[in-house]
Amino acid sequence: MIEIEDHIDAPEEELKRAEHLIYVSLKITRTCGIMKNAIKRLIDAYELGFTEILEALYNSGQIEKVPNSIKEKSEKVKELVSDVNFTKYMRHYNLLKRIDASTCENISEFRKGVTLKVLSGRLVEVKIDTLYEYLEITKEGVKFIRNWISKNV
Repeated sequence: MIEIEDHIDAPEEELKRAEHLIYVSLKITRTCGIMKNAIKRLIDAYELGFTEILEALYNSGQIEKVPNSIKEKSEKVKELVSDVNFTKYMRHYNLLKRIDASTCENISEFRKGVTLKVLSGRLVEVKIDTLYEYLEITKEGVKFIRNWISKNV
């Protein structure tokens, strides 16, 4: 059997999918699984942006190679993009990664107050309104990446 894998090549496409999960699917289902999937989409949007920065720098001859692993890519981008505003987006990306990797407790699933309680390090409770904030910050981060590429490459 052939598996069809979603091939997304732009952070904006991931943001559209995350937006649909948050504004449509989550409102209908009210499940923590949808919340986790939306967080993964936000992470993917950042990671696609990191790859775009590195590929643009590689194509312009400013770096010798683009790292393979996402961890190496994020570290390289953090090293290359020395902007105070970018630090905010890297912290947000790391928060999303920590939420995704952590053990979570589902609270009030199928109800209005659906909450994803993260049980790692300091307590983080992700509610629907929190996801709206995460989506907006990620959109700002992707916009920052686009502007940075256009100014520096």
